[in-house]
Amino acid sequence: MRVPEGATRDFTAGCIVLDDEQQVLLMRHSKLGMWLQPGGHIENGEVPVEAALRETREETGWKVEIVDDFVPDTEYDGRTEDVPTPFRMNLHRIEEGHYHLESLFLARPVERGRAPGSSEHDGLDWFSRSELASVEVPENLVVAVDRAVELTQ
Repeated sequence: MRVPEGATRDFTAGCIVLDDEQQVLLMRHSKLGMWLQPGGHIENGEVPVEAALRETREETGWKVEIVDDFVPDTEYDGRTEDVPTPFRMNLHRIEEGHYHLESLFLARPVERGRAPGSSEHDGLDWFSRSELASVEVPENLVVAVDRAVELTQ
């Protein structure tokens, strides 16, 4: 899939958060009526991983960290450094003529905090892979969760 000529696109970032039991943290999106991973638009001055961590904290109250395998430890001459790598990227149509290119990061929970209350979701829950079949989630999210579980076993 490509973004059609004349269409607009935004860059977004989110986290697939897996706990020690390989359950994924999802939120029930108010507008779309389905369960999704936390995430949102990359703000001016942010790199994708910063947006993913910020959005996860804002929407869920959870402080998370990126899984070590995706965090490089290289800083070069002070002018350049490698940043954490998304484990998946997804392009999806939001509406006719508008797309989101999403960087998904694999993360684990570190600390539970208070979510400031979000109008974007109607609740949070942890789901096992088998429980995803009983709730409404996009197919690409199921594939991302499967891959995340594979990578962390």
